[in-house]
Amino acid sequence: MGEKDMKEHLPASVTTCKMVYIPNIGYLLAIIAWNLSPTDSVDLENLEFKFVSNNIRYYKSPSAKELDDTIGDIMMRINKRESYITLKLVKYINKHAPSIFNAIELCAELDTLLAFYVVARENNYAKPNLVDRQIIAVEQGRHPLQEFLTTFVPNDTYSGDGKSLVKILTGPNASGKSTYLKQIALIAFMAHIGCYVPAKSATIGVMTHILTQITSVDSIALNTSMFLQDMRQINSALYSSTPNSIVILDEFGNGTSEVSGLSLLAAVLNNFIERGTQCPHIFVATHMHRVMNMLPQSPIIEEQTFEFVTNEDGSVAYLYSLTSGRVARSFAHAAARSAGLDERIIKRALEVYEKFKVGELPPRLPEAKGQDMTVDIIERLLKSENFNLEELKALVCQATESSTPRINKKN
Repeated sequence: MGEKDMKEHLPASVTTCKMVYIPNIGYLLAIIAWNLSPTDSVDLENLEFKFVSNNIRYYKSPSAKELDDTIGDIMMRINKRESYITLKLVKYINKHAPSIFNAIELCAELDTLLAFYVVARENNYAKPNLVDRQIIAVEQGRHPLQEFLTTFVPNDTYSGDGKSLVKILTGPNASGKSTYLKQIALIAFMAHIGCYVPAKSATIGVMTHILTQITSVDSIALNTSMFLQDMRQINSALYSSTPNSIVILDEFGNGTSEVSGLSLLAAVLNNFIERGTQCPHIFVATHMHRVMNMLPQSPIIEEQTFEFVTNEDGSVAYLYSLTSGRVARSFAHAAARSAGLDERIIKRALEVYEKFKVGELPPRLPEAKGQDMTVDIIERLLKSENFNLEELKALVCQATESSTPRINKKN
């Protein structure tokens, strides 16, 4: 029944009305708006007034009573039917729950295997050979994510089974050390979950742990500093590792002083090396080049670095190829230049670096000459018993003029 049909049986003063349904009450005629004159009454003929809400008056009309008789309290019937269907479904699921959950697990496993198949086929992955001995032998391994971002240079990894167990990687900043360490851990992890790996070939012993100390940031949520987080990760590696573990140390000791960090790194590595053949697979990336001088001579230790080329202008070209050996410097200034740091700052940093290398102090900045003269005046005052006042005034004026920026005035 439309609004036009309902209004035919109502006074002309009613402008807007509609039929509404209210649970437990039934259908009602709602008069939303009308133009009442002083002589009009809100009590309408053949309409039973029910209540007022938000200036809308609700009446039980003959049409509403007819709808109650023919349709009835439909919402209650719908809710009752919904409850019945839901209860029936719950009983069916409870009866067949083991079969349903088993089907879900099989579908999830199938979905995972299909994902493994697709990624292996599309990215030229190789089937890993898992063996029950202490070995990692990966030929032309790649980082499964990094290779999508750039032209990736694959590298080999050999640890255990007659090869060294402790690899100490040095090299320039941004030469690929951290990516290589994560690559090793990811390849081992992928092999253990049944996935092909990004490499030409891979033979990997069954691992008990993949333990990492990866440089992180301070966390308020953890209520720890970066260095404390590193120490907790190292502690876990020391006590949890077995001969069939991988331990990744990336820039350990950088969160404290150089001497403290170097001594801690050397002590941790010594602890692993003293285990001999029971030592886990250790991969260390560090800029603390002196750590090798603090370690014992052992065949299980191997130094590795990444190849690079230095240009005549001091810039560094990275080749990202792993090779035996070590480097004596990290070329941080080249990394700073590539990051866009002001050339004056880099020039001053190089000046200080070269002086420190030969055990000399770098020269003071020109801006510090005024400070030097002030210190000289004080020293002369302390040493002299009869210091000339006029001479003191002249020196003070000279120091003030030299330390005050000159302002060019235009006429």
